Amino acid sequence: AMAAKKGRAKISKTEVFRLKEIFQQYDTDNSGSISLKELQSFFLASGQNMEDMAQDFVDSMDRDGDGSITFFELLKELYPYTVTSRLQAMCKMAFPEAPAKVIRPRKLTDTQVAEINMLFDLYDSKQDGFLDVDELIEALPNAGYTDQELADLLHMYDRDKDNKLSPDEFLELMRETYDVKKDDIKKA
Repeated sequence: AMAAKKGRAKISKTEVFRLKEIFQQYDTDNSGSISLKELQSFFLASGQNMEDMAQDFVDSMDRDGDGSITFFELLKELYPYTVTSRLQAMCKMAFPEAPAKVIRPRKLTDTQVAEINMLFDLYDSKQDGFLDVDELIEALPNAGYTDQELADLLHMYDRDKDNKLSPDEFLELMRETYDVKKDDIKKA
């Protein structure tokens, strides 16, 4: 019950509109997404020598690989444990007139799928064809998650609720977070 409650952490209207204000300061052409150029000029205008960091900013948040950051992508970055439908509702609240951008699950290349499957085998230290929470914790010590967050993550992707991840469930877990190399996306 604990995990379910955590996924519904209340994000207040005020917070969403505050984020919308910030987002709109960057999105100078009101296109509904922040381009690298907009981010660079914002950093320049703020007098911080950060324009070279703009690319990293965009890369880390740009989930669909189109080279810009949408409000949804910003929320996803800030609230990684909030369910997609909840984030989409927040987008709708902030930008009721915006066309709902369809969030396609990220397409992985064959190479990425093969790499993820290889990782699965590597992490599966018990060699039973599944990853349990201990194996996950052991496998991802440097991912910046607490043990509890990893346990929550496992439950989120554990579709058949057997408290372990099958190779397919692990693939879904990795789909959004697996290193996006920009050149893979163009080929995909």
